[in-house]
Amino acid sequence: MIWLRRIAFGFAAVVALIAMAAALLIWTSLPQTSGAAVLPGPSADIEIRRDARGVPDIRAASESDAFFALGYVHAQYRLFQMELMRRLGAGRLAEVLGASALGSDRFMRTLGLYRHAEANVNMLEPNARAAIDSYSAGINAFLDTRSRPLPPEFQLLAYTPDPWRPADTMVWQKS
Repeated sequence: MIWLRRIAFGFAAVVALIAMAAALLIWTSLPQTSGAAVLPGPSADIEIRRDARGVPDIRAASESDAFFALGYVHAQYRLFQMELMRRLGAGRLAEVLGASALGSDRFMRTLGLYRHAEANVNMLEPNARAAIDSYSAGINAFLDTRSRPLPPEFQLLAYTPDPWRPADTMVWQKS
């Protein structure tokens, strides 16, 4: 009977350690919601306040800085969703999800949504192009300067996202 208790205790200890490690992984990957972050790119200070529910309110001196902050905040909260959507639109899901996504990738590449998104970026009016460039720079600033680990989804799939391009944002409209 003693050996059965020891096995049960050992099993419970292993389960507890795994649960604590998972909680730590999730906790450390949550976005920074207080303090200051010094980022390359904005032309002036940007203030991002969050209300009681965590909804961000962006205050910026220029439209460009506001789009930069929006990209940064989107990456903080939605990076994995953004990554899957751009990969879907580009026909690159199988690179991360494996062979089960090959059918979808072939279909999306046949449609050529990403090629159209790249072409559309080059046809944007200057103000729209500046906005999408600033938004992309904000996402990349998050990727380049984060001090916390990527969300658990990235760690479980063992990959790091590529830098964000304006066409990645444009493909969202099409997919």
